[in-house]
Amino acid sequence: LDGDNKLNLFVGQDLGGLFHLEHDENSNLGIYAEIIPTQNIECFPVPANKSLTIRLELMGDKLFVYNVIGQKIDELMLNQGTNELDLQNYSNGIYFFQFINTGITRKISVNAD
Repeated sequence: LDGDNKLNLFVGQDLGGLFHLEHDENSNLGIYAEIIPTQNIECFPVPANKSLTIRLELMGDKLFVYNVIGQKIDELMLNQGTNELDLQNYSNGIYFFQFINTGITRKISVNAD
């Protein structure tokens, strides 16, 4: 419109106002999408017996363990890397492992026999 090869936008309204906006390539305004790395969590062996290995790739995490009726039966802090969880006090059955920082929940079967 004015020969400067920049995009121009005109916006009018029913009450007579008119706005002119022009593209500025030096502007730091825009959409910022933060890229959050995904935590890779490995739990093995499954079914577990006397112990369970939990491997956290990126960072440590807080772990809540729930039984099938939703009672929290354990709470642990896990470190980045390999963690060994002693299951000798767990009864046979299904447990839900909720990793708090990442929001990931895993279903783990324990078979101590």
